[in-house]
Amino acid sequence: MDDWLAAIGTETFKSAPFSRGVIGFEVSGCTDASAMEGRLSEERDIGYLIPQGEVLHYGAANT
Repeated sequence: MDDWLAAIGTETFKSAPFSRGVIGFEVSGCTDASAMEGRLSEERDIGYLIPQGEVLHYGAANT
């Protein structure tokens, strides 16, 4: 499900860029400081969509 949502976010980013996306169950307030700065932490409870320039990077949840 998360990969499917990430694909939707990736397509959306092409026409409506955004600063950060979070994917997972009850993600409100779950983002960490590294994601706020545009980097992915090594261990993630939720997935992130983080733009770097014109490219959107997806970091899937891995814990």
